Amino acid sequence: MGVRKLLDSINFKRELANDKLGIILDVRMPEEFSEERLCDSINCDYMQVDDFKKTLKTLDKSKHYYLYCMSGKRSAEACDIMEKMNFDYMVDLEGGIIRYEGELCSDN
Repeated sequence: MGVRKLLDSINFKRELANDKLGIILDVRMPEEFSEERLCDSINCDYMQVDDFKKTLKTLDKSKHYYLYCMSGKRSAEACDIMEKMNFDYMVDLEGGIIRYEGELCSDN
């Protein structure tokens, strides 16, 4: 079974900054992603569950995935799926992007 963590914004940023295997997954819808996101994140829409699972099958399970959504519900559910698919390492941002204290990027 893999490692799964729930970290607040400060610890999420700290751990990610020191993780050479870290990949940030934004599991919100594309519209939300384009408005505002954590810089360097990849959009992987959880709401399209079948597509989400197909995308997960293409990812390297040995990498470390840092997930977030708007408030934490979707990212927790996404971690549930990833855990069942035997991903090694997942970190969920507690409270989602609305609680994130750091730089954000957008398409604007």
